[in-house]
Amino acid sequence: MSGLSALPALPSASLASRRETVAEVLREAITSGRLQAGQKLTESGVAEQLGTSRAPVREALRQLEQEGLVISYPYRGTEVLGVSQEEIENV
Repeated sequence: MSGLSALPALPSASLASRRETVAEVLREAITSGRLQAGQKLTESGVAEQLGTSRAPVREALRQLEQEGLVISYPYRGTEVLGVSQEEIENV
């Protein structure tokens, strides 16, 4: 989670917009390489780093999983998937 250590707390907002903001922050960290392929993400760790609750983090991780940027394993957490330069350019 060291890739998120320099991120500021999120501003107050509704749950839906917090989810979107968390997803945007994580998406940018993945595509820029600050979060590396294989790096583990936990709801509690991301929530603590971003100064939010676990609910918007959980929803953001689900969204990113649908986008193919992370994969969730039952009882083991979420892991960043590798992103190629071509995939980054398509985003």
